[in-house]
Amino acid sequence: MTSASARLRRAGMLLRDTVWKTRNVLDEMSEVRKVIKDLHLDPAITREFGLLLGQDKRALGGWSLTYGAFLSLYSTIRKTDLSDIQMIEFGSGVSTSILDRIAASCIQIRSLTTLEHDKDWLDATQQSIRCDKTQLLFRHILCVKEETRAEVFGSENPSELWSKVAAVVPADETKNTRLRNAFYDIEGLPISGNQPILMILDGPHGNGRSLAFPLFRDRTKLGDLVLIDDVDHYPFEGDLRTFFRVSELTGYKYRYSHKAWKLFRIEGVV
Repeated sequence: MTSASARLRRAGMLLRDTVWKTRNVLDEMSEVRKVIKDLHLDPAITREFGLLLGQDKRALGGWSLTYGAFLSLYSTIRKTDLSDIQMIEFGSGVSTSILDRIAASCIQIRSLTTLEHDKDWLDATQQSIRCDKTQLLFRHILCVKEETRAEVFGSENPSELWSKVAAVVPADETKNTRLRNAFYDIEGLPISGNQPILMILDGPHGNGRSLAFPLFRDRTKLGDLVLIDDVDHYPFEGDLRTFFRVSELTGYKYRYSHKAWKLFRIEGVV
């Protein structure tokens, strides 16, 4: 390759990178504007959250929740009349450290419980935890066959059935982004049905996030909140509405990437 063609190649790569970054910034700006509009946010709360996040905003991206998703969670918690909120996050990472910071700053939050199946990743995430309300729990990812998934969805006691029929997913398969009918082992989870729940579905990979809805059906109540990341990758919203009447508070689908999320409030059981 000649020096001229090498320079042209580097210029092309730089241009593509600049275009990608510009599109991402435009998407982030549109996302924040929509959240502010949907939730009727006071500018003071937006500034407050920006100060809380600080330089860590630069760490967002990739697999983590977006800035707008975090803003929606923070502002909804700050504005709510609820207290003793139990946050439960499925899948740990950068998002966990931000949620830990939100838990520390909001008196409305009683606890943050994060489930993670990768012990090394859990240990790495633990290093960023500062709030004594936060606990990270190692839990296996379990899975069932298609026909058994339908039985769990239709069961009168889905949690009991899940604990009996679900099998542990081998560690090397948990990285499969098309994993089928898989969710965490939730037996003995320290989540009470008597206090409000804020559920953050950011894992596992594949279509299994919908299994949270039958498994938490009997613990979920009016006013509870559910944030679904990658909401359009599978029919998560439709499955949610199979079990609960919900109102969509806000959400955003990025135009230039695969990112999409929605925040719902539970209005009742179907």
